[in-house]
Amino acid sequence: MNKEAKQEQIRCLQERVDYLEQVNRLTIDALDLAVSLGQFEQPINAFNSVSEVLANASERIQRLIPFEYACFYVVDEGDSSFILGFCSPEYCTDYMQHQLDNLIESRMLSWALDQNRPIIVPDDRHEKQLLIHALDTSTRTRGVFIGVPKIKEQEISDITLSIFSIIIHGTAYVVESYELYKWVKNLNSELTDKIDELVSSEQKLKRSEILLKDAQHITQTGCWEYDFKTEEMYWSDELYVLLGYLPGDVLPSLGNIFNHIHHDNHHLFLSDRMNRYEFDMPVVTDEFHIVTNDGQKKLLFSQMKCERDDSGDAIFLKGTLHDTTRQKHEEQERKKMRL
Repeated sequence: MNKEAKQEQIRCLQERVDYLEQVNRLTIDALDLAVSLGQFEQPINAFNSVSEVLANASERIQRLIPFEYACFYVVDEGDSSFILGFCSPEYCTDYMQHQLDNLIESRMLSWALDQNRPIIVPDDRHEKQLLIHALDTSTRTRGVFIGVPKIKEQEISDITLSIFSIIIHGTAYVVESYELYKWVKNLNSELTDKIDELVSSEQKLKRSEILLKDAQHITQTGCWEYDFKTEEMYWSDELYVLLGYLPGDVLPSLGNIFNHIHHDNHHLFLSDRMNRYEFDMPVVTDEFHIVTNDGQKKLLFSQMKCERDDSGDAIFLKGTLHDTTRQKHEEQERKKMRL
């Protein structure tokens, strides 16, 4: 091999090395660009709408490929149609909508969405180029990007298109994450409202219970409820007091009320008055004497009613006992004074 041949071989090898170094630099630059453009700088909770997410994505896309027009359309959850999510500049909205309608009618859009990569096609007048890319995740299509590049198709490298695809896919996942964040945020807001309502209701209920308890104490009225299904009975605190007990001293039962009825009224009460709830009387009233646990004789005014289900079967028996001893005594004293 002569000297000139060796020099030519060295020159070719040097050109090859220079080319590979250039490709290596371009690859590294492309990876750096993909990292910088493929990530959203703002956290999800910094966005107020899907439009803001798409506007942010559009800014990064413009840094990669200059677009004359750039639009994002998102899928309407109601009817699966495409609605405008973001468009820049705004005056191109009609033109881009017309292109979208034409792509749908020609079924070009359906084909482009299935490709999962950037697709470049002419517009309906063959005057401009349209760059199309599905805005999709691994589970669903969130929308579509349609743009009109300022540069020719030949000027857009494969690496640039790959980075563009990374940005679009990243945007789709951010949109999906934002929708989930918004759903969780709304759910939390609803739960907070429900909790506030429950707290308010609980406070009102506690207040009502206090007022009812005070009213029963002031009027010396106790109430009770009997459940025919469970055979369980409830006494209010004031009913315990009327019978001479502390709340909880004895098990609430009809028998424990009967046991305090004065012997003069016991037979009459059991044989006549107590059974009247079985008939169609809305409220049964009685007046009888009792002897309390601590030996006091009291006159009680009783009211009770029976609640029935749709079949007419008794489900609850509810009643009140009102201590009228003092009122009766005062009434008798007034009668003596009139005499």
